[in-house]
Amino acid sequence: MKRVSLQPVHSEAEILEVSALAHEIWREYYGGLLSPDQIEYMLQNMQSPGPIREQIAGGYEYRLVRRAGVPIGYIAYRLNDPQGKMFVSKVYLRREERGRGYFRDILSLIDAAARDARQEAMWLTVNRGNSSADVYRACGFETVREQDVDIGGGYEMNDYVMKRAVTLD
Repeated sequence: MKRVSLQPVHSEAEILEVSALAHEIWREYYGGLLSPDQIEYMLQNMQSPGPIREQIAGGYEYRLVRRAGVPIGYIAYRLNDPQGKMFVSKVYLRREERGRGYFRDILSLIDAAARDARQEAMWLTVNRGNSSADVYRACGFETVREQDVDIGGGYEMNDYVMKRAVTLD
């Protein structure tokens, strides 16, 4: 039985809710990994309402993660990026919700969406200093390469690219 649900994000109120969660979570989580200036730059350019709207228009599917109806985080993914592979762009939970096994529930729901869309694999990027890489490995993701991406503003993302086959039930 799943302890969390994924609610599609469509309305302006839901977009604002995702952006507020992003601002809360990113400032707390990335404080030890990135400079405060880079965090603010990324929030403004990637997780504010305008960029979220643009991502949704470009094929990203955002979902609010809810437990007992209460938002505890959010995810975003894009199907066929590239063809037959789901790009899992974002998986974020509030601090107090981490370490409770919810990621496995979320991954099961993402797997179901990938299966329904006939995706053979999913992939993601994770900062090389982020301990979440260990969680992804424990859930079957494998590192396929490292990449450094210029995101503008004088900032770079230094990530692992990780991949996992879609689970067939």
